[in-house]
Amino acid sequence: MIEMSSASASTGCQVQPADAVDESAEPDPGALLLARMRASGHVDGSVAASTMSRAMAAAAAADRRLGELTDPSGRTVLVRGWLDGAAPNPDLHPSGPPRTLPPVANLVWAACLGAAWPDPTASPYPGHPFSRTSIIATCVALNADRNTVVTALDTTLPTAGLITLNGDLGALGPAAAALPSAIWSQLRRIHERLPRSTELGRLPEAAPDTALESLTVRWIAIESQAPATEFDENIRTTICALETAEGPIRRADLPMLADPAIHAAVETTLARCGRTLISVGSHSWITGYPAAVAAALARNQVGTLQPTERAVLALVLLHTVAIPRARGIHLDDTWASTHPVQLDTLIANRTIKRTTASAALRGLRRAGFVATAKAGGYLPGPALLRLTPTQRNLLWEDLIVLGRPTGYMARRIREQRTTDA
Repeated sequence: MIEMSSASASTGCQVQPADAVDESAEPDPGALLLARMRASGHVDGSVAASTMSRAMAAAAAADRRLGELTDPSGRTVLVRGWLDGAAPNPDLHPSGPPRTLPPVANLVWAACLGAAWPDPTASPYPGHPFSRTSIIATCVALNADRNTVVTALDTTLPTAGLITLNGDLGALGPAAAALPSAIWSQLRRIHERLPRSTELGRLPEAAPDTALESLTVRWIAIESQAPATEFDENIRTTICALETAEGPIRRADLPMLADPAIHAAVETTLARCGRTLISVGSHSWITGYPAAVAAALARNQVGTLQPTERAVLALVLLHTVAIPRARGIHLDDTWASTHPVQLDTLIANRTIKRTTASAALRGLRRAGFVATAKAGGYLPGPALLRLTPTQRNLLWEDLIVLGRPTGYMARRIREQRTTDA
């Protein structure tokens, strides 16, 4: 299974680290760069040397490293990878395992690898271009649902940065280049089991002219990357677990955070990476973006939702949290809920079409903002647990304005926000 970044799901935070400054202040450039890379998977273009130096030092303290890719057109792409020997351990924190690709998306990714990387002795990235049509045919021949395959190929894998698509022509993406060497070693051992194209990897006519040269990531090394002490190792292990988990991790799985020294060091290290530690009630931990970083990402439209996705998310929250809370049957101050809403309810008496709402829900599920209930319907997803108290309050105010825009409370909210601005 290929681990997925929870970048787009990490939209908020709860408490500022102990050494953090005013939330309204401009974030540290190195921290903001790392946050941008987490939110979008990679960053295009050159970066100031001072910013790069700060980002590299902060990343190394969390077992990460930065690398550069240059495509044939000369564009520089920055990616994050793991330091040698560092990677998430899905068995170490069972209450919060790393986010992984769904089964069909894993199959599609394997088929893309089989087409792009025919020789296991060769450098895997970027490999050979492959045909989108051929990949679909290969996976459907293995009894995968065609619509699910198309969704994985057109949305899930490109969003994760594992592949790129240009019409019918595909190639491995920047996130594939950043996979740990241990992953590629494992893939080499099972290379003969990768799905093979039913069309023998036939490419569009333009493929010879657009084929990529063999490129590798130039990892930017800095000194003192290895953990020096057990204390340092505990910090890195904790951050690795928190940053790769799809949802909260129970405190029992992270007993080291009960140590005040480790707790403070984790908060400081996260702050330098553009992240912060969040307490989910009294039983779990998660991470998110500090308010200043989240605001900067939003200003630059990095990792933000599309307008239709925001509208559908608002409807989900109204029906699953706001209405039950108004009826006195939902008293939790987070956005967790046990009251699912059905698609028919979301589109009732609304101008939004079923197909549009369904597409938005798929995007929200991929980003972790919406989850599906076991009995059917939709619930708020784990990404909403990453909001700070201030951000949760702002979201509640938005729903008040949405539900009764001409009411007294809505007017007060708008007046207060105008005054604060």
